[in-house]
Amino acid sequence: MLFIVLLQFVSVVFWGVYSFDRELMFPAVLDSFFPTWLNHAVHTAPVIFGLFEHLFVPITYPRPLIGAGILAGGTAFYLSWYKLASYCCTSRALIMLCAQKTSIPSCIKWLYNSFKKNLEIVF
Repeated sequence: MLFIVLLQFVSVVFWGVYSFDRELMFPAVLDSFFPTWLNHAVHTAPVIFGLFEHLFVPITYPRPLIGAGILAGGTAFYLSWYKLASYCCTSRALIMLCAQKTSIPSCIKWLYNSFKKNLEIVF
């Protein structure tokens, strides 16, 4: 049942913020790479299919302690990844290293737009 809540949360938060400030969640520059129909497929369809699965597929849930451990591990991984991306955006040396080998800085520029102020200083 938790996955339905998470799916709904992701969809409601994404489309809620998108409706108020499109550039914050999904800049218009990305429309040529990521069309509108695909955006809906990624942020709306999982809710529909999740509800369908919940209603029609029997699920055996793990013990609460195991489920809590899996949830805590996933959360820790996500937060670690977010902090690493934050470090990449604020570390001039790491950005220069990435710029020489890949096009990572162009991807990092868009990371939730929350690091925009830091990127303006570096670039």
